[in-house]
Amino acid sequence: MEKKAWLVRPNTHTANRMGDFLENNIIAIGWSGIGTLEGKSKEEIKKILQDKPYEYTSLILGNVTSSIDIFVNGMEIGDLVLMPDNDDIYIGEVESNYIYEKTKDIDEASYPHQRKIIFLRKILRSELPTNLRTALKIHRVTADLSRYYETIKLLSEGNIIEFKDDKNEFIDVEYPIRPGVMIKLSIPANMHQSEATRFSEFVKTLYFVSCHGHSHSHPHK
Repeated sequence: MEKKAWLVRPNTHTANRMGDFLENNIIAIGWSGIGTLEGKSKEEIKKILQDKPYEYTSLILGNVTSSIDIFVNGMEIGDLVLMPDNDDIYIGEVESNYIYEKTKDIDEASYPHQRKIIFLRKILRSELPTNLRTALKIHRVTADLSRYYETIKLLSEGNIIEFKDDKNEFIDVEYPIRPGVMIKLSIPANMHQSEATRFSEFVKTLYFVSCHGHSHSHPHK
């Protein structure tokens, strides 16, 4: 079975819950007020998020659905979890299936969707290899870090990872272009802001189809 690793941010809405995670040996996500998600498929979770109290639509619906589905259905007992908290990075191992903690389903800052975890190690962000550190820039509550499993495993065991010249390392990123449709890109792990700006200008030149069905492309400058 393929070994998996995940990113879980200790922020539920506006609150930092790292202290609660450590005290109670848990990881958790927010989105209170929708009840238990046990046994719910990704499509069922999506439908729940379209209803009250959240009524998500379009791109945010896809992003949130993916984040919650990872936590509820993607993770398995024994998987590794990496939790960034400012300059500190906590590494743990998933110890339970999904848990709905009703006592934590109180208000919008609550975190009723939980899993038990075994905390293995705390390291500094500066101890992460550049490619893994860059992968943490993903602006999601949860994300798949399985391609870095072996690195995370070594770090959890107290090994020091030697930095290498990773100028040719790439990371995969996804962007929901419309509901149900994701664009997947591989970008350099050490991409600079100026390079990202140039790439955004290139995107403006791409082929597109108008609402009337006619094909177009922006002229190259």
